Amino acid sequence: MFQLVGIGEQAGSGIPKIYRNWKRQHWRSPELLDKVEPDQTLLGMLMVNLLPQETIKELDERFGSSFRELLHDQQLALAKILIYKPSINEFWSVCLSDRSTSNPCC
Repeated sequence: MFQLVGIGEQAGSGIPKIYRNWKRQHWRSPELLDKVEPDQTLLGMLMVNLLPQETIKELDERFGSSFRELLHDQQLALAKILIYKPSINEFWSVCLSDRSTSNPCC
């Protein structure tokens, strides 16, 4: 589609960079949406922090280097448990609503 307006010679090369940088910032994964009416392809890029700084600090204080050595998805799962521990229903609701490609909750 971008090639039609002359800006798509490198079309698609930026999408992996966007996903990589969003994950690096601990933001919710971007969502690619196809709309039929009107005919559109949209990339939703919410800057919703999945690992708040205070949560990282608390997990780091509790687990030290063990936490820092975990994979990103494992850190994310622990953070979600810590944040939503008062309400297991709210925890699962957040996990199921997160449509990232590698949801550590499910």
